[in-house]
Amino acid sequence: MKKYILNKTIYIVSNEVKKEILSYLNDQKMILDIHFFSLMEFIKRCYFDFDYKSIYELSKKYNISFSNAKSFINEMKYLVYSKEIDDEKYIRLLEMKNYLDSLGLLQYDNKFLKYLNDYRIVTDLDISSPLINKINELLNNKIEVMKNELNEETIIYEYKDSENEIEDLANKIGNLLTNNISPDKIHILNYSSDYFNYINKIFTLYNIPFSLNNESYLYDLKYVKDLYTCYINEEDIPFIDTCDSINNLVIECINSSSFIEDKDSRNEFLLYLLKNTKIKYPKYKNVVSFDTDIGYFLNDHYYFFIGLNNKVFPKYKKDEDYFSDLNKIDMGYFASYNSNKFMKEFYINKLKSNVNLTISYRKADYFNKYSASDIVSYISNNIVKDSKKENIYSNEYNKLKFTRELDTYYKYNSQSEELKYLLNILNKEEYKKYDNSYTSIDKQRYYDATLNNEISISASSLERFNECNFKYYLNSIIKEPNTTFSTYLGSLFHHVLEKVYEENFNFDERINNYVSDYVPTDLEKILLKNSINDFKEKVDIIKEQYERTKFKKVKLETHISINKKTELSINIHGYIDKLMIDEFNRAIVVDYKTGNKKLTLSYLNHGLEIQLPFYFYLINKSKEYADIFLVGCYLQLLNYKIQSITQVKKEMLLEGYSYNNEEIIACIDTLYNSGSYLKGISPNSKGLGTYAKLFDKALFDEIIEKMEVNINNMIQSINNVSFEINPKILKDNSTTCKYCKFKDICFHTYKNYIDLREGDDDEMDE
Repeated sequence: MKKYILNKTIYIVSNEVKKEILSYLNDQKMILDIHFFSLMEFIKRCYFDFDYKSIYELSKKYNISFSNAKSFINEMKYLVYSKEIDDEKYIRLLEMKNYLDSLGLLQYDNKFLKYLNDYRIVTDLDISSPLINKINELLNNKIEVMKNELNEETIIYEYKDSENEIEDLANKIGNLLTNNISPDKIHILNYSSDYFNYINKIFTLYNIPFSLNNESYLYDLKYVKDLYTCYINEEDIPFIDTCDSINNLVIECINSSSFIEDKDSRNEFLLYLLKNTKIKYPKYKNVVSFDTDIGYFLNDHYYFFIGLNNKVFPKYKKDEDYFSDLNKIDMGYFASYNSNKFMKEFYINKLKSNVNLTISYRKADYFNKYSASDIVSYISNNIVKDSKKENIYSNEYNKLKFTRELDTYYKYNSQSEELKYLLNILNKEEYKKYDNSYTSIDKQRYYDATLNNEISISASSLERFNECNFKYYLNSIIKEPNTTFSTYLGSLFHHVLEKVYEENFNFDERINNYVSDYVPTDLEKILLKNSINDFKEKVDIIKEQYERTKFKKVKLETHISINKKTELSINIHGYIDKLMIDEFNRAIVVDYKTGNKKLTLSYLNHGLEIQLPFYFYLINKSKEYADIFLVGCYLQLLNYKIQSITQVKKEMLLEGYSYNNEEIIACIDTLYNSGSYLKGISPNSKGLGTYAKLFDKALFDEIIEKMEVNINNMIQSINNVSFEINPKILKDNSTTCKYCKFKDICFHTYKNYIDLREGDDDEMDE
């Protein structure tokens, strides 16, 4: 390393090498004229840089997507030092570049190449890129690649599958840690997403400190999607204080799109930014690191290069760029095969380094078969097969393997050598003994990992908790994307209804500007077209109903949030689809639903079927709406199915609870006497109708009281991290397990059920 530390040097190196150089200079108390650049920074300084405005302007000028605009701008770098060629692609890209140049949207550092002439340039990274090679050519090949001494006796390990490869990796790391090697001196190279499950499982069972950050983006988070919805609806953005790093990134994206004057265009561009901004994960100290850069190897560090498989590593470039190989050659750049040759030589020398380097590959995983990389034979012929040692570092992992091996033995009468070994160290009597009951989990770990020290309680999460506490717990840690055609259609309908009362409302325009990640199938596209036509009739009916009410002040997608403080921060919140208020400050709530929804108060004691009671609670407890007198709370179905207009009108009746006062009913629906749009309201000599669902102050207070109990029970359970397996049997003999996506995880038995069919004193319905 020392021979590379000289004055007047520019370093394009990995972070570890950068830290090593700075540490050496500090120890030696040396002051040198040196500079560090990342590979990306170096390319930008040599060619040009650009910002979000460049992407936006190119996209709008040439009517292309933002992603394509960014790709075109990156390809423009080839035009900076190229020979002109007579090619349609070249001419088109040059026209685009000239357009951006005319707006001053490409930033050049014209003095940087001259500046480089005064310095030695050293790198430890793969510089096979045609762009870097062009710069090296312009600098008379002065970029020097750092090299370790070569080892002529390199060993490469072959494993039968990924799990065995990672298990032996864990054993080797366990041995290093036992011998007091600091975790931050252990590096894992060439990891890929197909290893993640094995690493997470095995390293955790071995108690190896590690930080493996999956690549994810802001818009992957439901929290960010909710923030975006509030932003485009021009509502106050409900930032959570404990999510500062995410909040700052979202604010950066909002600021980066603020130059766009047109609201819809700005919202569209902001969505692009949120989908393409990576989440910055915290950097942990003293953990085994997973390095994306494969640089110079330090003598006192330990490196594990995994997955040296064909079609995995090296990742050879293909002739599929914007400019073909023939174009690149004519322009004076490396073709893909030149880059591949350079890269292959670089990594062969890298992996033959005479350092603490362990190299391995696997022959299979759960889904694929693999062969050794084509560079293995260039590195070494010393292949050690299935060298996995006995595990002495994790008894928990031994138990896991033991169970799996016994399963194989009892099913297929096949006894492996591993089973023979495990039979000597573990007790077979524990096999098939299983207690599914919830015991406990680490309180602070749960807070940190899943809640960020905040509980967010909505109607759906409260109901999920009361369907089964364990179901709620699993849902809070296993957040699967669940967009279906039904949820896509529901979101589309809500998007339209957000603006339905605006004076310039245009149904078709609102439909067309809806943005979603969900891509309907060909069959769903046909259903979508029919559903939109049907929905247009429903919108007309909603407008007709509005003409018949005195509740003329309408607030759509109203977010109500109530904060409580225990040992956690608690946010009880919900979005009310439609809040309608009259001149006397009386209000009704309307919640749109796609799909059938039961309407009953008979499960209120148990916190089930509480969609409308939850709105009662929010309105009652909200300081913002403290002066509101709630006189109606309803569901309105927006089912998508082809039917007659008579059927549609019948289905579009508001179903819910009305205040027991005929004068108020007459204000909600001025034509209530001749076919009300309030379901069940049919005035007769005995009142407002036999099937009318009515409430008074006593029932209202009872609903609020019982909702308070339900919410407090949930808070207490989460405070105590108590999540029992307690599904419910309902009055119609169905269970809350029926549609649970986790029903195969908890192994529930009949004794876990709470039977709600008998002895329920909470019959509140008429």
